Amino acid sequence: MCSSDLKEWMLTHRDKLGSNILEIGSLNVNGALREVIPVTVGVDMREGNGVDLVSKVEDLPDHFNGGCFDSCVSAGTLEHVEDWKSFIRVTWDLVKEGGYLVMTMASPKKLRHAYPDDYWRLTLDQVKEIYPSAEWVGDVGKPSIGWVAKKEGSLGNLDKINPQKVI
Repeated sequence: MCSSDLKEWMLTHRDKLGSNILEIGSLNVNGALREVIPVTVGVDMREGNGVDLVSKVEDLPDHFNGGCFDSCVSAGTLEHVEDWKSFIRVTWDLVKEGGYLVMTMASPKKLRHAYPDDYWRLTLDQVKEIYPSAEWVGDVGKPSIGWVAKKEGSLGNLDKINPQKVI
C-alpha cells in the first residue's frame, strides 16, 4: 500500500532518482509509487497491476546485472521479506555507484499486518548502521520509517543488526 503521506515523501526525493528506477514491491494494492515517480521496472512476488517482473528480491541478480539502476525505491516491502539481509544486499548491489536507495518500512510501532507475512522491524538507529551513507533517516507517515541512502562506500555490518521479530 502506498499512502498519500508516502507518495508525498517520495516526491520530496524525486530529484535523486535519475531515470532508470527499480521498484521493489510494486503491486498496486491501494495506490502505487508509479503514480508519482517514473518507475522503469516494477518487481513483486506476484502478478498484478504495476508488476513488470514477478520475482523474489533474492532472485533479482538472475535478471539484472549489478549497478544497472540509477536508484531503487520500495515502500512498505522490507518487513514482508523473510531474508531481510538479502533484500538489503541485493537492492544495494543493483544500484550504480552514486545512485540512491529511497525506502520505507513499517516502524516498530506498527502492529503485525501479514501478507504474505510480516517478519521484521528495524529501528532508525539500525537503519543508520546499515546505511552509513544515509542522507536522511526518519519517520514517514503513520507508522513508517524511511531512509535515503546514497550508494557510496559500503553497507554496515549486517551481522551486527538484530531486527525486532514481529509476532
